[in-house]
Amino acid sequence: MSARTHPVSPATGARLAELLVSAAAELTDEPRTDLAPMGIPVRDGRLSLGRLREVLPRGETLEVVAGFATACWIGPPGCRAPDLGRLTYRSCTGVDRRGRVMVDYRARTWLVVDDANRFEVVAFPAETGGILVMPVEDFARRWEVISR
Repeated sequence: MSARTHPVSPATGARLAELLVSAAAELTDEPRTDLAPMGIPVRDGRLSLGRLREVLPRGETLEVVAGFATACWIGPPGCRAPDLGRLTYRSCTGVDRRGRVMVDYRARTWLVVDDANRFEVVAFPAETGGILVMPVEDFARRWEVISR
């Protein structure tokens, strides 16, 4: 089987945390407490999903749930968004023909990043369905809030 035919499997919280901590430990001589993974650029709200576009249905309106200063979930209606904290903002989007989603400005500002028009995120399939998108800025704190 080629790499293109393997489905993208959801990352459990423990598995993803182990992967990120292991990668950080391999890149430095001493373990780091402040994880800063390499991210996917979000420019003017456009997020290119790459292989993750297979997780989301095309041609459907998708729900967007942004947690205040945590992360953003994008998924089909009917899927339960993960707990992103007490304060959330909801909107809608879709996947374009190039496999990108457009995250509206208000959802981006709810993520509390330095520049809501230019930042980087880590994106991975959520356990409940859809995709979880987390900015790399202050990643360790955001991950701690989400993984509780």
